[in-house]
Amino acid sequence: MNLIDEKIMAVDYLIDKHSKNKKKALFKMFIYVVIEIICLNWYIVVSGVTGNFDWTVELLTTTGEGIFIQIITLAALIVGILFFVQFMIYIALILTAPEDSD
Repeated sequence: MNLIDEKIMAVDYLIDKHSKNKKKALFKMFIYVVIEIICLNWYIVVSGVTGNFDWTVELLTTTGEGIFIQIITLAALIVGILFFVQFMIYIALILTAPEDSD
């Protein structure tokens, strides 16, 4: 094998590895969005069952439903931060993509 073929194989390997990383990042972002939607659905269900869509500090701290709402919003916040980080990683992967050697 000559030097040019080795370089082409190395670039092809990098492109394949890079596209696999992008696919993993997209899949993780999809999972995070699904978790966010589930948290939003639970928030709406609990709020609808209790009849309180305007949660006050008193309701959040004294009732079981309020504590559940706090847990849901905390989970949604954490997943939202993870989604943001994963989105930044995806953008970095797009910007640092190796050029095709056609």
